[in-house]
Parts: sequence; C-alpha cells; structure tokens
Amino acid sequence: MQPLRLRIKRWHFAVAVGVMVAVAGTAYAVSTTTVTSNGIDRIVIKTSTVASSTSSASYVNMSGGSVDISLEHPSYIRARFSAESTCHSGETNTPATCSVRLAVTPGSVFLDPNSGLDFAFDSDNGTSDPDETEAASMERVSGLLQPGTYTVKVQFAGQPAPTTFTLDDWTLSVEALPPPPPS
Repeated sequence: MQPLRLRIKRWHFAVAVGVMVAVAGTAYAVSTTTVTSNGIDRIVIKTSTVASSTSSASYVNMSGGSVDISLEHPSYIRARFSAESTCHSGETNTPATCSVRLAVTPGSVFLDPNSGLDFAFDSDNGTSDPDETEAASMERVSGLLQPGTYTVKVQFAGQPAPTTFTLDDWTLSVEALPPPPPS
C-alpha cells in the first residue's frame, strides 16, 4: 500500500498565508492609530522639579502638569511626558500599578493609545524590597482636532488603594502636527 501524500499547490499555500495575514492584520489594525504630518506647527514644553503625589485609585490631575496649545488649523496633538517616578504599594505586600494618561480639554479627549489604568507607567512588586525611583516616559497622539486652544493635562493614579504614586523632575512636551496637504 502506498503512503498517503498530501499535495499542496503553491497557490493554495499563498492563499492560506494571505488569509492568515489578513486576519492577523485586521485584529492588529483595530488597536492601532496612524498619524501622518509634514512637520511641527507649534511646540510647548513645560518642566518642573516639584514633586506631585497621589494615593487616588482613579485618575486625578497632576499639580502643575498642564500646558495650553493653540491650533491655527486642523491638527493632531502629540504629547510626550517623562518623569522620575516612584510607585509604592505601602505595607500591604501587594503588587501595585501606577498609571499616567494625557487628557485634552475641551472635549475630554484622552490621547492614544488610551489604555486607561491598564498602562503601567511604573509598578511595585509588593515585596519588602525598598521601592526604587526611576525615570519613565510616554508618548501619545490625538485624533484630528479643529482649530482652537486646547489644554493637555497629565493625570495619574495608583492601584490598588492605598498605593502612593509620586512624579518628580518632569517634562511635558506638546506639539501641534498639521496633516499633510491633500494629494
């Protein structure tokens, strides 16, 4: 008796690979944002050496952590935030996550990727080891915004309560990016 041989034609293989890529690409595309610009229209940078702390489990505005930026025409906002960070879960020996997000008002827009409290800017493993202060940074971008003046605010939170989250020696850099002209 002859062994059974499976014969796959090249085009069958190509179609199978194409379907897998299309399915994976579709799932991936849902969670991505793409912004294209030909340059920076305006940039506003704010720095501080004053520490801000919170023990809130929900987002609160960081003291002094906001800048205003004016858009002269429809534009995207790209914001970068970096800080010295300490996330401390207290004496509970429970792991903690400290999160930062960038909010834009008016309109209560959260810059992408907007992962909410799922984004760990810093964390504490909950052991008795002393918490380490470290540098952390993030970059976020808005959808297309109409002309006007917008405020970009740093918001922070630590979970679970009573986690203490401290940010110090920080920089907030906000840029207006015009979309490319129509082709």
